[in-house]
Amino acid sequence: MERFIENLMYTSRWLLAPIYLGLSLGLLALMLKFFQEVFHILPSVFALA
Repeated sequence: MERFIENLMYTSRWLLAPIYLGLSLGLLALMLKFFQEVFHILPSVFALA
């Protein structure tokens, strides 16, 4: 019984792999959009000074 539970827990990690991949891609997209906005706003910040 213990061996069955261990195998089940070990194989269930593959069910979470697509979720982690999707979260990583979403974080990458947010990071790219953030830096895009920073570079868009940066010239106007220097113009204020």
